[in-house]
Amino acid sequence: MGVGFINEIKQREAVFPIDFKHMLILGETGSGKTTGIINPNLLYRMKEGHGILLFDYKGHYHMHVKALAKRAGRLNDVMIIGEPWGENINVLGLLNENGIEEVLKVVIEAGENNKYWENSAVNLALEILKIIKNFRLSGINDLEYNFKTLFEISSNAKRLKKFKESIIPLMLEKYDEFDEDECVYVNNIKEALETLDNIADDEELDSVIKGTRRLISDVLATLSKPISKIASCDFLNKEGIDPAEELDKGKIIIIKTNFLGETELSILVKAIFHKLHDRFVEFKTPVSIFIDEAQKVLNPKFELPIDILREIKVDVILSTQSIANLENKLGKLKTYELLANLTTKVYLKGQDSLIKKGFYRINDNDEVIKFKPLYINKNEYFEAEYEYQEFIKIREKLKFIHLPIQKGIFIYSTFLDEYTLIFEDISGKREYVKYITNDYITDCNKGKEFLNSLKKKIKKFDSYSDDFDFNELDGDELDIGVKNVIDTDDFEIELKFEDDEENGKKIKDIIKKLHNEQISDEEYIELARDLFAKTFLIGHEEIFVNNVNMDRVMNCIEKNDDILFKAFIKKLMNEIPF
Repeated sequence: MGVGFINEIKQREAVFPIDFKHMLILGETGSGKTTGIINPNLLYRMKEGHGILLFDYKGHYHMHVKALAKRAGRLNDVMIIGEPWGENINVLGLLNENGIEEVLKVVIEAGENNKYWENSAVNLALEILKIIKNFRLSGINDLEYNFKTLFEISSNAKRLKKFKESIIPLMLEKYDEFDEDECVYVNNIKEALETLDNIADDEELDSVIKGTRRLISDVLATLSKPISKIASCDFLNKEGIDPAEELDKGKIIIIKTNFLGETELSILVKAIFHKLHDRFVEFKTPVSIFIDEAQKVLNPKFELPIDILREIKVDVILSTQSIANLENKLGKLKTYELLANLTTKVYLKGQDSLIKKGFYRINDNDEVIKFKPLYINKNEYFEAEYEYQEFIKIREKLKFIHLPIQKGIFIYSTFLDEYTLIFEDISGKREYVKYITNDYITDCNKGKEFLNSLKKKIKKFDSYSDDFDFNELDGDELDIGVKNVIDTDDFEIELKFEDDEENGKKIKDIIKKLHNEQISDEEYIELARDLFAKTFLIGHEEIFVNNVNMDRVMNCIEKNDDILFKAFIKKLMNEIPF
């Protein structure tokens, strides 16, 4: 923490030789890490033709990066991830099986006393993903291989059971189409399903669904909770660019990460570095990776493979406020090991060096140098952002409901309402604009189709009552009703009761259980809803009416928000004698 000899004679642009031995920038907030060190080195590497990967943790620095890219004549090389008009990355697709296992073990922290939950959750995820992957390879099913699908399947016992039950029927549908090579994938699915059964068999899942046991439910929660947020980010779960390939082409990739927590950020960074590490061959284009607020990204359970990256011409530049920040996150030993691989350490004013603001020193050198800051004013980054958005044709990419005619830029923030942007003109005047994406249109069409299918399903019921209007249910009631009653799983029976022996057996089994006075209210209402769905669709509501205790059903549904189910039951009670 020495002061050193101060050289104030002349400001120097703090640009350092590119030796792929990696760099650490240390300095407190406001010390000049960005304007004094990062900006000039970023511009220098752009001019040298490097592929650039930069994590924008602040959420607005990407505009400055574009301004620097414009100075370097490379604005058209910019690719951004984390905005509605940006690129997508399938994070899970960047990892092999070992990488997935390592990532899951990093993010699933059940504690030393709960290793069973942790190991079971990891194994469950691996088997689910193995089935999905082999589904795709064999052409059985095109279920998306990403964190979103993994979360949807593992979020509760009912969804996991439905997934398991779909496997054999899907394989049978393609039975005659398998060639010899595809049989390998079929065998992989069979083995994964067997392992999946060992972790969560049907009896166990049924007991969780009925509320009589919790064991597998805890395993599912251990898995689904830590991946829920990254699963909700569409642009991290869609097939898109391969960062390694794009960097080798000399692209400048900016990933906005301000919306991610530390867990999600760890997954993202690990996946990208895993992909880079797996290249094994030197990049044709040198690559520089900039990570600000490094302590938020690094994780003590996995190490950045920076020693390997050096060999394939990838340089890593980390910045943080102090070494203490790294020690608090990684521990002293791992911090020491990290520092040993970061050959160039740049100290600015802060906890690790008693240097005046506006100065820096390198490693243990005594000389303290006054840096020349590289500022970017608002007009410059506004023009760069405008030119970039014109280049990617943002006004064509997004279907705007109201499109301002004046010159300006569109700004995205996670704090805005969905499908809303800020439009800012050159004077700084701002207004909100609404847009529609292709995904939005697709979702709307799916919603319309679903509502139409619901109306068809209740058509028979409408014949019992002229005054019941499905459209009278408001949005909240419809949403609750759809989620709690009109589950599509319940409406898969299309054959008439008298022509469907298997369905008849299921209905008789439900009736037998309903007549057991020992079952709980929770189980009773689930059975009643199941019977209602099966009999209502095939036009035999009288079976439901004659075999349930209506008072008990009404008491049960009064305890929750089964609004649509309640409406149906009331109409049955009013219109059908029993």
